[in-house]
Amino acid sequence: MYPYYELRQVPFDCQKRRTRLSCASHLHDQVEMVYITEGKVQVTVDAKPYTLEPGDVCIAFPNQVHSYVDVQANQADIYIFAPQFTILADTFLHFRPRSPVVRQGVKAEERVLLSMIFEKNESEEPFAEEMVKGCLSAFLARLLSSMVLEETKPNDMSALKNILAYCNRYYKEPLTLEILSQELHVSKYYISHLFSDKLHISFRGYINSLRIFDACRRMDRGQDNVTEIAAQVGFDTLRTFNRVFYRYRNTTPSAYIKGICSKDEGEKQ
Repeated sequence: MYPYYELRQVPFDCQKRRTRLSCASHLHDQVEMVYITEGKVQVTVDAKPYTLEPGDVCIAFPNQVHSYVDVQANQADIYIFAPQFTILADTFLHFRPRSPVVRQGVKAEERVLLSMIFEKNESEEPFAEEMVKGCLSAFLARLLSSMVLEETKPNDMSALKNILAYCNRYYKEPLTLEILSQELHVSKYYISHLFSDKLHISFRGYINSLRIFDACRRMDRGQDNVTEIAAQVGFDTLRTFNRVFYRYRNTTPSAYIKGICSKDEGEKQ
């Protein structure tokens, strides 16, 4: 399946996965950190695979394509957050790690910080969010200090930020490299290069991923008219929508909706 773009709405989220971690290739403008506590997982970041074992940490920077495949039954803690949620935003926005994996990256002191993040994230006490930010920033400072970080080209990242912002806003409209080039006054060849070099996805693939993610979100919220959904997210024909949807989700829109309905019926029983 092609990578899909995930539009995230909240600045911070953390979860304890106790069943499976497998997730198709995707990207978003937030940081995603995974800490393996049991089992084995294969993670791929920017087309490079790594096998994670208990104690290992993997961190995907903003707009890095990443995916997970379960190698063994596993348990993992996941943290997804906007760069600005921490005091390290500049690092996340202007650097990339040579390797996204830190082996045995969580010592006793770091485990205390991670535990506090979960505890305070569920708390309603005063300044709980500030404590989450503080613990997360402290953990990340320790983690990043053990990684080799390479500075990205400022001009490239500035241009990419503007390009992605435009795409994220206008993906429902007819959008081509020529239109994007005219609107942003950037060469279409340079735009194409940024997508392939920085995101490892084509411009058209990126736009389609935004549209399919939006379509799934509409279906998850109860919309069931496939023709209407296809038009609302930017597809000219239902045939094209069905073909692209299958490419990204490995199922048809109708089957996806049917799966949602079956799940809802099961939860009611």
